[in-house]
Amino acid sequence: MRVCAAVALVSLDVSARFYTALGLTDLEPPLLQRAARHAVSVHREQPFERQHRPLANMRALFLDAVVDAGDATAGARVERWLDHYFVRHLEDHRPWHDWRYCLRHANTAFEELRGPPMPIVSTKVMTQIASLLDTADIDEGIESIRQAAISDWDLEMFIRRRQNPFDAITDPYFSLSFQAECFRFMSGLPRLAEGWPAEERRSVDALALRALEHMRSYEVPGFVPLADLLSGAPPS
Repeated sequence: MRVCAAVALVSLDVSARFYTALGLTDLEPPLLQRAARHAVSVHREQPFERQHRPLANMRALFLDAVVDAGDATAGARVERWLDHYFVRHLEDHRPWHDWRYCLRHANTAFEELRGPPMPIVSTKVMTQIASLLDTADIDEGIESIRQAAISDWDLEMFIRRRQNPFDAITDPYFSLSFQAECFRFMSGLPRLAEGWPAEERRSVDALALRALEHMRSYEVPGFVPLADLLSGAPPS
């Protein structure tokens, strides 16, 4: 049901205000939202027996609507977002989440990580990492839309998807914030790393591993080195 969750997210009025932060900039917001709502509405009206193939069906409905509203290029780029950037669970694109948590911990607990052998990461790179991880603008945007009235469409979607703005686990605003943070990191880290010399990359690798060792409660089945992470980066 991953694609269904993605299209439902795109269809929301609260999401439309966040399209740029989500990485959805290939269609004018009203056209993209209309395409998502068309897919949701048609999918919802299908006979029950056809609901056994919701993933492929919803995907085709949405992408066809995007192409109709824009062109094949817009459809390809939205499909890239579905495949490479949309995050429903932590296990989606897991290595990127591991790196985000490790670097965030390294940034906030840098002094606690000191000790031999301490990875030497330049002030410039640490500043870049801190800026990449700064989500204050996302937090402010989410807080702003929390104060606004919920549209009829959004309320219906929240109910259908069993989401509750007052519940920490099913809060749709948290999902929106998390999606925006993930896109910023996954699209931003490769761009930053392009300007880092090999020695600096090795130092960032070592710093992330030091942070991982320090976060004893965070389990990583298999930590991916920075070079391997970047080799599998989503296409730009």
